[in-house]
Amino acid sequence: MSRSVHAAATALGTDLQGPLAAAVLRYGGSRLRAWSTALTWLGHPVRQEGRTAWTVVPGEAVLARLRNRLRLMTGDESADHDVVAASGSHPDSPGGLARSFTEAERLLRLARTQRVSLLTFDRCGVVQVLLPLPPARLEAYGEAHLGPIRQRPELMATLRAWLAERGSRQSVSEQLQLHRNSMGYRVRQIKSLLGSDPLLPTASAELHLALTALDLLAADDQWRLGDDEPMSAGR
Repeated sequence: MSRSVHAAATALGTDLQGPLAAAVLRYGGSRLRAWSTALTWLGHPVRQEGRTAWTVVPGEAVLARLRNRLRLMTGDESADHDVVAASGSHPDSPGGLARSFTEAERLLRLARTQRVSLLTFDRCGVVQVLLPLPPARLEAYGEAHLGPIRQRPELMATLRAWLAERGSRQSVSEQLQLHRNSMGYRVRQIKSLLGSDPLLPTASAELHLALTALDLLAADDQWRLGDDEPMSAGR
């Protein structure tokens, strides 16, 4: 176990021998003093730096409960996304906690950009496959499968909706507020430019993975360029 991980665990007052996952919570509301007070009253060991708090949890249920309590204690219960939480994988050994913190921080960035209030490693789907990959490989995969439409926001949005709705023209038209004819034209463009039918099983899986890779890159880029308070778990 690295000294930094051990120091973080000691600060949290937590036994690293248990099956615990790293977790990060982020406050986006305006009541920063209430946020700090809420963390001290939480009854769960945390380390706080400004809007961000780090801890370890045994599972999703505990993290969800902590998040809900913080929403209530800050008075932001009506703003569902003011407190966002994410957790990493359960490490096989105490030394793996550093990796779990890195995963939790990246998942938190992704959750914030996608307006998701709670995102855990166990439930993040194909993101699990992408987290260990370096940015260059994510970029290359996204470009290889989405390059011809990547700079066409309207086609990217249509593809996302088309995949999510499994090709339901009515659902996609309603979601994007498009006439069915306009939506059909976009889908034909997508098929032509990508050279395949997005709904075919292999193509669908590849495109979903490529979209997720670009989402992960975008979340990391937004954090580096625009976050007012960079996250570092102090491992």
